[in-house]
Amino acid sequence: MSPTTYISRIETFSAAHRLHSPYLSVEENSKVYGKCNSAHGHGHNYRVEVVIKGEVKSNDQNIKHFAFILGRNLNDKSFR
Repeated sequence: MSPTTYISRIETFSAAHRLHSPYLSVEENSKVYGKCNSAHGHGHNYRVEVVIKGEVKSNDQNIKHFAFILGRNLNDKSFR
């Protein structure tokens, strides 16, 4: 039986949004959407954890390849 290995990566990011209806007045938008109607947006912080699980065999390089891909993509600014 081959040993099982886990590889994990945790990343955090922030995102903002604004809820606003052009069909409502400024006062109505504020009443309906509250702080989510701020002209500067309303933000949230997120945390995501990716875990890859696999068996490691003496001649199997798949786990190393996944680790390389996971590390490269999450650090690549074009991926974000």
